[in-house]
Amino acid sequence: MDIDDLIAEGQRLLSQTKFDEAAAAFGTALAAEPDNVGLLVAHGAALIALGSYDEAFADFNKAVMLAPDNARLYYRRGMGRMAQMDFAAAVADFSKAIELDPQYAVAFYSRGMAYDSLGQEKESQEDLRRSWVLGQARLQGDLDTYGIIRTESDKPR
Repeated sequence: MDIDDLIAEGQRLLSQTKFDEAAAAFGTALAAEPDNVGLLVAHGAALIALGSYDEAFADFNKAVMLAPDNARLYYRRGMGRMAQMDFAAAVADFSKAIELDPQYAVAFYSRGMAYDSLGQEKESQEDLRRSWVLGQARLQGDLDTYGIIRTESDKPR
């Protein structure tokens, strides 16, 4: 199997929740391309699902080192931290993702949930509201792009 086939196979297995097999496919692909950021994240995601946190964070940390300006990588690592119930570290990762991409609605939402888990209600509510506003703006932009606005009253003012 070539690397593209391994990646496709890993993605298929991941979507079928066959995490052991997906991790193996991504691991084999990583042997050929150890600095492939996308593969590191996919492998890490499969490992998180298996509860193999140390290995997963090794992948996420390497990905962040290779592409430190990629908000998605901090978000993915933050989601791993949430799975591990390390909410303070998750907040730090989500905050970095938001710093890199201030329009990252799902990062605001996830940070709000992490704050909630830490009992920080004010911060949680602020982030959840911000995620909603950003999500609505993005949805409105998509509606406009695809011409889905039905009446003049539906348009933003």
